[in-house]
Amino acid sequence: MKKDKFIYLTLLILAFSLPLSITASQILSATLVFYVFFQILAKKELNQPSFPHPILLALFMLFPLISFLNAENIIKAVVWYKRHLYIVVLPSLIPLFALHREKKGNFFKAFFLGATLSSIFAILQPFWGLKLEKPFNPHTYYIFAKGFLSHPLTYSETTSFAIVLGFYFFLENKISKKEKYLTLFFLILNFLGLVFSREKMPLIATIVISISYSLIYAYKTENMKKALIIIVVFVLILALIPNKKKIFWRFQKEKVAFSLSLRKQIWGKSISYFKSHPFIGIGFGNFYTKTKKWDGSGFNKLYHAHSNIFELLGTTGILGFLIFYLFHISILRDLIISLKNKDDFFFKLTILLIFLLYHIEGLTECTFKDTELNLQIFYFLAMFYSFFYPDIKHKNKTGENH
Repeated sequence: MKKDKFIYLTLLILAFSLPLSITASQILSATLVFYVFFQILAKKELNQPSFPHPILLALFMLFPLISFLNAENIIKAVVWYKRHLYIVVLPSLIPLFALHREKKGNFFKAFFLGATLSSIFAILQPFWGLKLEKPFNPHTYYIFAKGFLSHPLTYSETTSFAIVLGFYFFLENKISKKEKYLTLFFLILNFLGLVFSREKMPLIATIVISISYSLIYAYKTENMKKALIIIVVFVLILALIPNKKKIFWRFQKEKVAFSLSLRKQIWGKSISYFKSHPFIGIGFGNFYTKTKKWDGSGFNKLYHAHSNIFELLGTTGILGFLIFYLFHISILRDLIISLKNKDDFFFKLTILLIFLLYHIEGLTECTFKDTELNLQIFYFLAMFYSFFYPDIKHKNKTGENH
């Protein structure tokens, strides 16, 4: 009993720390992974569902290694591969989550609270600048786990996940009016945090996903009122934010314009890498090694191709590209199949929409190379496979669930 409480508390703290502290998240997730590993070594029967596609999972974990054959800088490749390996969190957490099915909503709440706190920092930083950077890592733009707290301005994807969770709680009928108002307030804070994080694609993707969530909710429950409230609030926020130039303060300071036109140049470079090494690419994590030689404003700051598709094609070739998307398509299939069972429909829908956000944002960002996002997306997927595995495992040939 004490062991179960300890695991539950650790999973809860991990959920809270995911959007707030990359260092704490790494420590806690590694602790849980080692716990499961030693349980297996001790031949203790976990007797819980595991990831349903073990061969695809193994390929997904190992595919970057093949590209190392062409890597100009093996050290850089290993550093990025270390970030990739946080996918081991998924199979390791599944049996631990399964012990606490009845408390699954609490994991969402913990993440939502952590993201709200991170959003408050994101809102304040454009106005207070470096005074608020000290708890984070003041020397680098991206998060390299050197500071204890994650930098909220690089965390727009996290905030977009939190907004979907906010929708789930606000639209949930089981909470009181006070809780609904508090949830709406937190939801607004997260939306403001997303706006002030200066990222356009996460903002666009989140608005599209949020409206979709509202419409699905209205269709399923025949209640359009709550959905309209949130849509109107979001539109008003965008219209009323004062001094919109403040939002882009970091780009103005660094004098780098990461625009769509620049991305097109980067993607063109990725295609040239792909053409030169079509099968296994130029080496996982070696985009910067090649591109830093390329003359151009701001290109020395490009650590990746700013797109999952072009990064994969350029650095791991067609082989890595196919393995990556086959793995994620298999997960998408499971998520969609699970919705056919109406139990916990909106909980499953929330995880599905977070998964879609991860990939929509991945069109113009390398979401698969962020340790932070890998930990988060696989945390949510571990919840999904823990709680709803029977929905997808026992689907018969006629397409019905048992």
